[in-house]
Amino acid sequence: MQNIQTDKSYKPVDGAIANLGDTLASDVDNVRGDVKSLKENVLALGETLKAEACEKTAELKDLASEKLHGVMKAGDESLKFLDDEVKANPRSAIAVAFAAGILANFLLRR
Repeated sequence: MQNIQTDKSYKPVDGAIANLGDTLASDVDNVRGDVKSLKENVLALGETLKAEACEKTAELKDLASEKLHGVMKAGDESLKFLDDEVKANPRSAIAVAFAAGILANFLLRR
């Protein structure tokens, strides 16, 4: 059987353990800094996306408003044209309205 000597010095191991604690503390600080930086970046990204979304929404609102005004103008012009045509040719207008009514009745019956 071998004799185990226990009188050896374990100072290198103790030093390594102490350095490990310092290294871990440094790594934890680095991770905390990275998490803080990530949080700031995510908040900045959210603000940027919000600003871009508001800008795009305003553009789409303006575009929709322009299209609506265009459609309303075209509708008004069409109504004016129909009114003028009815006043110019009242008999033809009555005949067309009567024919449209018969056609609608026929289609809706089925």
